[in-house]
Amino acid sequence: MKKKIQKVSKKETAISALILTVLAGVAVGIFLRQFQFNPAVISHQDLVNRENKIDASVPQPDPKAAISLPPGMKPMTPSEVFTPDTLFEKINGKAELYLSAGFKQLLCQRIQSDHDPELWMEAFIYEMETASNAFSVFSTQRREGGMPTGLSDFSYQTENAFFLAQGPFYLEVIGSQVNPEMKLLITAFLKHFIKNVASDKDAFSEISLFPDTCSDTDRISMIPSNAFGFDKLDNVYTSRCMVDGKELMIFLSNRGSSENARKLADEYGTFLKTFGGKEIPLIQKHGDSRLIEIFGSYELFFTSGRYLLGVHEAGSQDAAESMATTLYKGVGEAAQ
Repeated sequence: MKKKIQKVSKKETAISALILTVLAGVAVGIFLRQFQFNPAVISHQDLVNRENKIDASVPQPDPKAAISLPPGMKPMTPSEVFTPDTLFEKINGKAELYLSAGFKQLLCQRIQSDHDPELWMEAFIYEMETASNAFSVFSTQRREGGMPTGLSDFSYQTENAFFLAQGPFYLEVIGSQVNPEMKLLITAFLKHFIKNVASDKDAFSEISLFPDTCSDTDRISMIPSNAFGFDKLDNVYTSRCMVDGKELMIFLSNRGSSENARKLADEYGTFLKTFGGKEIPLIQKHGDSRLIEIFGSYELFFTSGRYLLGVHEAGSQDAAESMATTLYKGVGEAAQ
């Protein structure tokens, strides 16, 4: 007796194909995921096994570069050094952020406590061209919910990591554990680092020009290039301020001379108008200040000596003019 062959319906065929497609997608996702690196999530075994591989064909940085350690710590693995040509190998996907901010080299190493082999951390030391560049990366990479460390003006900590800008260096130090001992180890390492690296406070003279209501360093950032979408506007310090319960942003950029500042102001105004901006008469005008309405917000900017400064994307003309008055008076002779 012949067995009856059951035909597969079109619906069953479609469902089977869908299941196979989903499984294939999952497999591809798992395969790609293994190549993604997050320095905040490192397994202990991965740290021990990872080798320091150096491509001899790539120009190497100063061989004297090394991480200095305080008493009570020792290297857990050899140090790794990455140049602008090789940075993507370590932080693929974010390399451009550092490269656009004057990146020179990255030095990283796993460091271990002398007394407890399970207590270790990985230090990422980014050397930038200037202290302003280091602060730019620090402010751009700032994590939500960070707590002050008390170590320096530009530092904060999360559950198991510390972040700091000191001189031309930006540091990320990730701990293997979440406990007081881990924080003490990281703190000791950072204090040792700070002691051996001079700070460049003159690089942040722009910050001192901000009004007191806008001087919170946790709300200040530095945009190294292409600020507000304008490719000629670079090295811009910004601060988010609360005015009458509403947040707005002020900005300031040292252009080197009053001529350069005025020229850039004109070019910025042209840029805004090119994208639909409309010049609005000012109720209270300061110097060469201009107000442009664009996409429902207000851009007010002016020059003072070698500085271009203003208010970015204010919600109303009144708010923009009120803050501009405060900013204009605050800068005063310091900007000349």
